[in-house]
Amino acid sequence: MARRILVTGATGTVGGATMRLLKADPFRTMWDAIRAHVTDPHLLATFARFATYNGKVLRLNADATTPDDQPESTPIYSLDHPQPTALDWQPVSGALWVVDGVERSGGRLSAVAAHDLQQRRAAFRTAYTLPQGTGASSARFYRGHLMSMFSGNLFIAAATGRQLIRLQFDPDNPARITSVDRMLTDEIGTVRVVAEGPDGALYLASDTALYRLRP
Repeated sequence: MARRILVTGATGTVGGATMRLLKADPFRTMWDAIRAHVTDPHLLATFARFATYNGKVLRLNADATTPDDQPESTPIYSLDHPQPTALDWQPVSGALWVVDGVERSGGRLSAVAAHDLQQRRAAFRTAYTLPQGTGASSARFYRGHLMSMFSGNLFIAAATGRQLIRLQFDPDNPARITSVDRMLTDEIGTVRVVAEGPDGALYLASDTALYRLRP
């Protein structure tokens, strides 16, 4: 059940050439995903090279310096993310899953991980194309105990689709998605953000309200 708990009365969008997504992991390492709104194919090609930080996921210390164990003294952890909009770590595998808004209303979901603990640069493990009309804007793996049926599931806020997407994974192969469920379609408006609260509930933010999802 999704229950409205706050009405803000505010709407708005974020514009500009470059946006940054910052997130901290449990080890107090900062992860910085940098997206750039470009369409020039020559510029898009640079996202797969080390020439720029745009279109990359960076791994940083809390003071924004490069960790000592990063190869070649560069903070670049993963390449070729044209428009990263969300990232989170899969509890079972530890892999970093990145949501890219590659196309205006679709996107890409990819799992990246280092080959071993000594090599702090990731390679693509697998990637999935999100369907047109998704417009992913946020993502979160469920780690709580309040709703055990969601344990290990990945939830994606689909702004364009006006829904919450739930992905379930193969227990024997955490990189393989076994089912996709579309929840709350058109019930609460545009779903901008999904997050897990300390109470184990899922919190969803629309353009005008905050909702709590719990049994």
